[in-house]
This record gives sequence, C-alpha cells and structure tokens, in this order.
Amino acid sequence: MKRSLSVFLLIISLFSMTFVMSGCGKDADYPNPQELYSAHAGGANVKGKTVLVEANKDYIMGQIFSAPTPNLGPTMYIEVTGDKADKIKYHDEVVVKITDIRESKFQIAFTGTVVE
Repeated sequence: MKRSLSVFLLIISLFSMTFVMSGCGKDADYPNPQELYSAHAGGANVKGKTVLVEANKDYIMGQIFSAPTPNLGPTMYIEVTGDKADKIKYHDEVVVKITDIRESKFQIAFTGTVVE
C-alpha cells in the first residue's frame, strides 16, 4: 500500500513539474500570427506588441512566416530584421516585436525584431 502511494505521489509530482516548466516558455502578447492579424483587422494597434511565431520557412530576405489570413483574404507575412534574424530556421519559435505594418490588396506584412 505504501509503495503504490509513493509511486502515485511520484507520478503526480512529475506531472506537476512538467506543467509548471512548460509555463515558463516564451511570453508574447499574441500566441500566433493569426491572432495578431485578427486583432489588427479588428482595429487594435499592434505596433509595439509581440507575437510568438513558429517559422514555417528558413530566413529568406527577412521572411520567416507566410500563410493565408484567417478570412482567406490577403497573404500574411512575418518579416524580421536585426542581428539574430538570419539565424532563424524552419520550425524555430521566436518572439517578434512588431515595428511596422505594410498592407496591400493581396498581402499584409508585419515587420519586427526578434525579442530575446
């Protein structure tokens, strides 16, 4: 009985530690680019805000992410500048602070810098 209680407490402790440690990740104002776009489309000022981006391409001429917008309108791009930008690879997770927004009929580009 004592052994099974000890094993049970050990398992609970491990799950609790995993839960707490996973919460210590990267903090951002928006959890993904789609949420950033939705806020922008809803009228929010997203300049100066941060977004968590999982790069869906290697860094190429500033771009690390592209996807259709949630409403299937223009294509959305996340572009980064700065010293660490060219080291971003496919599937890297980075926090980007938005510094500029460019919009046209066919695309919207959020440009920013990598936050450590």
